[in-house]
Amino acid sequence: MIGHAVTYGVILLELFTGSKGGVLCQSSLDIRTRSFLEIIDPRLESDYPTHAAEKMGRLIQRCTMENWKGFGVYY
Repeated sequence: MIGHAVTYGVILLELFTGSKGGVLCQSSLDIRTRSFLEIIDPRLESDYPTHAAEKMGRLIQRCTMENWKGFGVYY
């Protein structure tokens, strides 16, 4: 179950940032340390609801976080 959530988070991260491959590793670090709006795919050109981008960013953080015990999932 945990693997599926992480995979889902990675797919969302690819969609969110427009990144693939090695660049995705940097994006996963960025989503933990920078504003979601700073790392969103620049091709969107601010054509998205800000609150939706922030919610998606938080979901990506939860799906890809290392400490799943804090999220209520136990393995």
